[in-house]
Amino acid sequence: MDPTADQLHAVKAIVYHLLAAHYREVIAYGAGWTDRDRQQPVGDSGRYEPRHADAILEAELKRALDERDPLRGITQLTARWAAAFVLNNDGVTRTKALGRERIARKLQDALPGGENPLRAAVWQLMRPILSPNLAQLNRDAFVQDTASESTVRLDEHRSDCDLDELDLGDEHDQGPVAA
Repeated sequence: MDPTADQLHAVKAIVYHLLAAHYREVIAYGAGWTDRDRQQPVGDSGRYEPRHADAILEAELKRALDERDPLRGITQLTARWAAAFVLNNDGVTRTKALGRERIARKLQDALPGGENPLRAAVWQLMRPILSPNLAQLNRDAFVQDTASESTVRLDEHRSDCDLDELDLGDEHDQGPVAA
């Protein structure tokens, strides 16, 4: 199939609505804590927190749908979803509607731990845009290091050895005799 421009925009809309239907809070969490345009001031404290999840999602969908290039629009919305998994939780409140404790299970359901292709894809998408600090903070959650690290320093304990040099005890010593 060679899709027309209208069909590509329809695919874009389908992907947006599927993502939004299944991952509403995850997208709002990722966008709400990473984009000042999706935040509101908290009293006179000088702090900001995410707006209501529905308002964030509506703004994100509008922004993505207004994008002329369908793939770029899908990437923008997917990046908001993926941002939820690489946030530095130090700045995120615990119990608000988009707080880390309330969203933790949704994040686990959306992107289970362990080695899987979706986790690898999220890391490939997000790694180039993360600060060095965030990359280091999240690396272990996404990069599976299959080489196990040993605490034994084998090189220090190895040497050339010949069986004739081994002291295996006296050949005639049979050890204790049972009574």
